[in-house]
Amino acid sequence: MKKTFLALLCLVLASSALRADASTDTHVYAGTSIAYARLGSDWKNACGGSLAIGIGFAERHAIELDVTHFKTEAKEIFWYGNKTELNVTPILATYKYVLPLGKQFSLFFGISAGVTDFKSTETWSYGYDIIFSNPSSGLSANPASTTPAPIPPEKITNTDHPFTAGVQFGVAYAFKENMAATLGIKTLRMEKTEVTSSGVYQTVQLGLRYTF
Repeated sequence: MKKTFLALLCLVLASSALRADASTDTHVYAGTSIAYARLGSDWKNACGGSLAIGIGFAERHAIELDVTHFKTEAKEIFWYGNKTELNVTPILATYKYVLPLGKQFSLFFGISAGVTDFKSTETWSYGYDIIFSNPSSGLSANPASTTPAPIPPEKITNTDHPFTAGVQFGVAYAFKENMAATLGIKTLRMEKTEVTSSGVYQTVQLGLRYTF
């Protein structure tokens, strides 16, 4: 969390320095998008959603906060009846630079820092146990019977919040004065957690942005 605070502080100071030289066009925008995530070879690819809010200034600069959420599960079952699910929520602050390509199209590039909220749930399903019973009392010629009884599944939950940083780039198409369609790719690197090793994961996001 200390690293996250320092990274966010740097973003705020950088935006303040840029804004000090700006004399034009400050605006607020919000966006939503569909996200497709690739977490590596151990986890299935997943779809999710994202919400973002930002402040644009000096025509080509912006500071943005976005939250994305998706759910996936392990590709392989390492033991019979075992299943592992993973809820992933990147929470990122981003500085963006916008490069206009005309009246409607523009490119954007960003540097992000924040945390990825991980919650893993491992479910163990043991199937059935055998209960031995004798339906008769006292001396009887009836043999003992066996009855299968289901065993409730056992769930083990772990949470973690690794520091995450990365880059992003994409394209925006303004089809109205205050509305634009966006397509972007994020490449993020996170620290090691209880359920994943440190490494890189990627998201592709298709969305809409509304400028107030």
